[in-house]
Amino acid sequence: MKDTLTVVEAYRAMHQFVTAYWERGGKRGGEVLLFLKYSGPEYPPTAENPVGSDDPAACGDWLDAVRDATG
Repeated sequence: MKDTLTVVEAYRAMHQFVTAYWERGGKRGGEVLLFLKYSGPEYPPTAENPVGSDDPAACGDWLDAVRDATG
């Protein structure tokens, strides 16, 4: 496993992590389910939505979080 990830790889890892958390919890939690549904990397990446999420705002929020964490 490599030590660093791209922004897109980190987003996909986060989505997989939250999915596994939700599944281990018995698939309960409506807010978590909604998050997973709309933040999933379901579409081909674009310049405006490089993570390919169903909700372009989720991509913007993710990029803001990355900037905050790394800046």
